Amino acid sequence: MNYVREYYDRITSGDIITSRRVKTVYERLVKEMGDENFPYYFDEETGERPILFIETFCKQSQGTIGAPLCLELFQKAYIQLLFGWLEKETGYRKRGLESPPRRLHTRQPQNGKQRSRRYRYGQQIRLYAH
Repeated sequence: MNYVREYYDRITSGDIITSRRVKTVYERLVKEMGDENFPYYFDEETGERPILFIETFCKQSQGTIGAPLCLELFQKAYIQLLFGWLEKETGYRKRGLESPPRRLHTRQPQNGKQRSRRYRYGQQIRLYAH
């Protein structure tokens, strides 16, 4: 399933409200998916494997402890973008989107409080990538 197209379709239909910047980025990415001259191609199946990994093997550590994680559509679209772009010549993953956004790399507070969900989300992506 192409979560990127689904997310973009829901943005354009007005079901999901987001910034112009996000809308423009997803518009460009969807356009590049259909461009034959683009040096990369988008493989839905390759991009979906880490999503299945996270939803199958990663468990919640707060709330209902041990319950499986259910990713939201924007998270699935982002992860599919990270892992779904492959070079046409080599089949290797595109290097430009490889690391999660900076806010996912925040360090654990030194005062003993728990990490934010964003940190754990980034850790799960890095766990799969290595």
